[in-house]
Amino acid sequence: MSEEDLPGAETSRAASPLPGGFASYLARRLARDRGARLEVPEQARALAAAADFTVVEREPALVLHAIVDREHGGARRCGFLREELVDIGRACLVLTGTLNGAKLPVVLQLYEVADGPPEPADRVRLEELHKSVPGLAKVAIRCFHIDTRSGAVWSPGAWRGLLLGRRWLEELLRAPRLDAEALATPPAPAVPAPRHFPTATLGLLGLLVAVFAGELALRPAGKGAALDVGSLFAFGGMNRGAVLDEGEWYRLFTAALLHADVMHLGLNALALGFGGWLFESQLGAARFVGVFALGALGGSLAGLALNSVELVSVGASGAVMAVLAAALVASARVPRGAERMRRQMRLLQFLIPSLLPLATQRAGGRVDFAAHAGGAVAGALLGLAILRTWRRATPRPRFTGAARAVAAAGVLLFAASAAVAAVRFPAHAAEARSPLADLLVPDADIPKDTLVAQQQVERWGRGRPRDPRVHFFRALNLADGGQLARAADELRAALAETDLLARAFPDGRLEAGIRAVLAEVLLLQGQRDEALHEAAPVCRAPPDSAVAAELRQKGLCP
Repeated sequence: MSEEDLPGAETSRAASPLPGGFASYLARRLARDRGARLEVPEQARALAAAADFTVVEREPALVLHAIVDREHGGARRCGFLREELVDIGRACLVLTGTLNGAKLPVVLQLYEVADGPPEPADRVRLEELHKSVPGLAKVAIRCFHIDTRSGAVWSPGAWRGLLLGRRWLEELLRAPRLDAEALATPPAPAVPAPRHFPTATLGLLGLLVAVFAGELALRPAGKGAALDVGSLFAFGGMNRGAVLDEGEWYRLFTAALLHADVMHLGLNALALGFGGWLFESQLGAARFVGVFALGALGGSLAGLALNSVELVSVGASGAVMAVLAAALVASARVPRGAERMRRQMRLLQFLIPSLLPLATQRAGGRVDFAAHAGGAVAGALLGLAILRTWRRATPRPRFTGAARAVAAAGVLLFAASAAVAAVRFPAHAAEARSPLADLLVPDADIPKDTLVAQQQVERWGRGRPRDPRVHFFRALNLADGGQLARAADELRAALAETDLLARAFPDGRLEAGIRAVLAEVLLLQGQRDEALHEAAPVCRAPPDSAVAAELRQKGLCP
């Protein structure tokens, strides 16, 4: 085969594959479909010499596609060690630019084309090459074994390479091959979608601000710019017990409109404003509203399935995650190049921190990871559905009527949920207004010295038997006296006061201290499994938590 067989490029190969082989066809399709070139940079000559075809793609990151042809009984393998490939990638970093101040990566994508499945030794070898390199995030190695006999593609990557292009390779294997004329004709670019002014995004941001202002004005208890857990529950915060035990399903939607404080609202508004602007300007208001509503529902359902019964969660985080994830997936519609990379990296800059998450209501020191994950999964699936049904020759995605119907249903569900929440608000607000002073010991009555407080607990705690601090200091006193079983009972009684812990001590430090002491008491009693169970919520605290660090030192955290 001549160099002209692959359009618009030059090639470097150690051996000529047979005409018509899949290795040759793969190189041609990379050149046609992805704009890859066979202009191998000097820094990658060693890689090109070991492959039958090497094509270079800039998106604008540098991707080196090295193809080894074993389809017709060849004994050739990719004989590099992982360290050698890393050195090649490092050398090629000088060819990549930066985006938003970050150095763009080099990707070495290796393909072995064979007439059969990978042998066990091949799997081990490719898995070793595919492993990530610690401290070298700017170089990535991806490996594929292509079985032309069965039409299967194997990769040691995540989900067997599904996220790295496996589906595209399988389609190439199974679909009829393009003829020479079609290979020489670049595919028609996707018709760009018309730009929409993001009126729905701005309207939704205004709604969230108005709702938060209403929370501050109507809250049953507390003061300042933050709302206590009792008030958030009364307004319609997501709570598994209220939904399942009391049938308050309206919380699945109302929780997404509520926020705990100004910082919480600001972070969500920032992410929603950016993600919504990109999403709605490309896909329109109906799809934006539909994705927001379904993302809110997905986050609430994930919380319903995974969260504990005492956790009260609020915030648009799940819906925001859905918008960001859907926008990220749909960005594949943007032609390859700097604009697509810039858009994706900016979305990831919001999406990845949100997965931590940064803006979630805490109760008892625990974080609602479920709502963030549920919203992200829902958004990614919706974005994929939009992308897969979007024809290249049409400026807008298909099923606009269905998108409008989903958006309308979402608006109605939010409105109906808010109406039910308003009806039930007075009863929940009355509970939230119950004075804590009747249940808690005044802070001034508790000795500052811990030893004195535990020794005199029966005096200063008289008349306030439900105060978790009374149980806690009583347990410390009992533990010092060797009465470990009674101490454990007192600590469990303190933890059973979930409402008081959430309302009076929302920062979670008291509950974390109670759990840590209970874990140590159980460990002293030889109940290691129970101790690990009680310590688990504390162990999930940030690494700089003093209580969690102490438990780690005692082997009570994984």
